Amino acid sequence: MPVESRRVVTVALKVDKKASMGLISDVKEGLRKVNVLKINYTTYVGETTETFP
Repeated sequence: MPVESRRVVTVALKVDKKASMGLISDVKEGLRKVNVLKINYTTYVGETTETFP
């Protein structure tokens, strides 16, 4: 990706709920190293009461 584009690009992460936070942290760290700082997280549909007991 061209350096000029990195400051305007938004990376969207749609991560499986079984994925470890370590994997997500590794991806975020890699993006930071190349100065891609805008990240959008997508979650699955569900009730808050089901997700957080």
